[in-house]
Amino acid sequence: MVELTPETQKALLAGTGVGNGPSFIMPNVVLANGVIEVDLAARINGKGAPDVRGFVGIAFHIDDKAETFEAVYLRMTNGSKNNPPPPAPRNGFAVQYISYPDRYWRKLRQEYPNVYEKAAPVAIESWHRLRLEIADSSVNAFVDGEKVLTVSDLRFPNRKGRIGLWVDDGTAGYFNDLKVQVTP
Repeated sequence: MVELTPETQKALLAGTGVGNGPSFIMPNVVLANGVIEVDLAARINGKGAPDVRGFVGIAFHIDDKAETFEAVYLRMTNGSKNNPPPPAPRNGFAVQYISYPDRYWRKLRQEYPNVYEKAAPVAIESWHRLRLEIADSSVNAFVDGEKVLTVSDLRFPNRKGRIGLWVDDGTAGYFNDLKVQVTP
């Protein structure tokens, strides 16, 4: 299980923290291009803001100081497999691409509506297989074999960096069966 540190969670609740930040566990894997796959699930842990969504995903192209990175993550409570499903427009915000620190979700949603986030067939407290295919300046994201997002303008294309198992506000993230294929 992966959660924010108590200090990070407290700062977010106080409004002094930064969402979408470097909140991940980094396996000893480095890649610029390749495929990352992992089974993941999320549970709302009761430590976050009232509107948390079960944020869990994969960070990649993490720099040596963990100050910049890209990520694709799921908002599990926004997924179409919840019963009942979320209302519009939340149902269109289940998968998200970000680039930390300057391309966070709110900025991307305001400046590029419906480009960096889409609907996805996920549900809170359910296991799903997330697959990222990273090639040069693009990433294709798949959930349980279904393509859910394509981003063709990565912020750090071809940058060799670590990967991370990523969580955010009020979420306990669960990860299993990580597989990475590095493309030379």
